Amino acid sequence: MWWWSRFLRSPKKNKLEPKNEEEAFLLANGALLLQKLVALCDAKSTPLRIFSAKDLNLATNNYHGHHHVLRHTYNYTLYKGILDHRLVLIKKFQDHDYLFTEQDQGSHLDFRISPNGALSDHIYSSPKHLPPLPLETRLRIAMDIADAGTYLHLANSKTIIHRHISSDNIFLDQHFGAKLSDFGLSVSIPYGERHVDAQVMGTFEFTAPECIARGRYTEKSDVFGFGAVFFEIITGNGAHNILELTVSGVMDHPVPSTQMLTELYLETNIFQLENKEQLRACSELALRCVKQDPEERPTMKKVAQELRQITLLQQREDCKDF
Repeated sequence: MWWWSRFLRSPKKNKLEPKNEEEAFLLANGALLLQKLVALCDAKSTPLRIFSAKDLNLATNNYHGHHHVLRHTYNYTLYKGILDHRLVLIKKFQDHDYLFTEQDQGSHLDFRISPNGALSDHIYSSPKHLPPLPLETRLRIAMDIADAGTYLHLANSKTIIHRHISSDNIFLDQHFGAKLSDFGLSVSIPYGERHVDAQVMGTFEFTAPECIARGRYTEKSDVFGFGAVFFEIITGNGAHNILELTVSGVMDHPVPSTQMLTELYLETNIFQLENKEQLRACSELALRCVKQDPEERPTMKKVAQELRQITLLQQREDCKDF
């Protein structure tokens, strides 16, 4: 990475010096270094920016007004605001130990808003509110999620486990591209290990049984969460309606059969009848993702590969018709 070495060897006259107390604080926390590195990427990666507490107060009208609040949980509040004439989401944390704060002004993360809302909006909304998404769009959403999971698992020196893949944490842009969010529960697997033990957190129906039973997380834990979301995507029903929970010593997740998913498809009339082969392939993949034994689940990379094969099924059918 030539630009990294060039930056490290830059002349002393270009050394970053703080101009005031605020900039000194940001420099100490690596913000200016991060900005320099992003600039050197020549816009080939998503730019990250630093905003002051004053900027965020202006964007949200000092966090006043119910119309600015999109979600409120025990450890953060999600606000809608405007920065640089663009809609953004601003997540305000409650005393989070792992985020830098600006001179005791609170911990925040902000990112561009997704015009089509959360995936859960399209699953749990009434038919009059939002129309069902076509199968092609649903498969593209699933592929985006699988690609994001694959990146977390394979692209870094340490495997990162998201731990909270759910339809509430997947946002859709103007083209219905899926953006995986909420990394507040994410953990990395230590070098030389295949799992990490952590406190069980997240949404129950998207949490793998081995996590609930032992607090043990692996790559396959995320695969289970993806599988639950995939059920929602292909049926239009909430995971809590599909993965009904039972109690037998330790809480367990009975999973629906391919026949049950097909019946749900016919009952809700979400897809065209000619998509039946794709639906069957989707349901079989989803079932493998939520296997009780994590070793029987596919990797996220394998899931992404199979989803691309499933998208080709309709193209093959179209070629036959032609």
